[in-house]
Parts: sequence; structure tokens; C-alpha cells
Amino acid sequence: MLENPKLDVKLKLSALWIVLMLLYIYPDILILMQPGKMKEILEGSLDGTRITQGLLLGGAIAMAVSSFMVYLSLVLSPNINRWVNMSLGVAYIGMVVAFLPGHWAYYLFNSCLEILVSCLIIWHAWKWPKQEIHSPLNPKTN
Repeated sequence: MLENPKLDVKLKLSALWIVLMLLYIYPDILILMQPGKMKEILEGSLDGTRITQGLLLGGAIAMAVSSFMVYLSLVLSPNINRWVNMSLGVAYIGMVVAFLPGHWAYYLFNSCLEILVSCLIIWHAWKWPKQEIHSPLNPKTN
């Protein structure tokens, strides 16, 4: 029988942030293979949205935050870690939903996976195990 060691919640969160980053990257690569998208991008827009420095900076910030969360999920104190992971999980779901309309099936599929992974981040942070307090007055904790 193989042992199935229990993983620390910090490792689970860190791994989920890695998965989320990869899910964000792939559709941006695949969109380049859609007919006409390269021309549209070279002309300075994408799906009717003008490509600006602000738009690209926003994308860079979103990727930087998720990149740092891989590390921060491992080193932040549990209370701060829990709050930050739940807050960013909700924020990333909002970001994904905002960009959902009008995309091809692969993009919608990937967006659903991004929402699922964000929900898992929120779930694991929400269900963060509580530390047992051992007390001689409470025999159930001894």
C-alpha cells in the first residue's frame, strides 16, 4: 500500500497559483493561431479593444500578482495568507468573467478552468485548518 501524505494547505495554494498562471498563458498563445488575429494585433487592437500601454500594464500586473502568490502562499502567516488568497481568488474570477463574452470555445473552456481553479484557491484558503488549543480544562483536546 502506498502512503498518501497529507499536503500542507500552503503547498496546495502555491500549486494552484502555478496552475492558474499556466491557464492564463495558454489562451494568449492559442489566440495567435486564430485566423485574422495576428493582423488585428499588428493593427493595434484585439476583439475591438485598443491595445494600449495601460491594457498591457494591467495584464503584466495580473500575471505578476499570480506569480508572486506562488511564493507568498508558502511564506505569509496563515491569517494574512488566508485573507489574501480568498481576496485575490475572488478578484481573479471577476477578471476572467469580464473577458468572457465573444470568444471561441477553447477560450471559454480555459476560462471555466480558470474560474474552477480560483474557486479551489478560495475553498482551500477558507477551509484552512484551525490550530487545536490544548487545555487541561478541556479533556477533548488532550
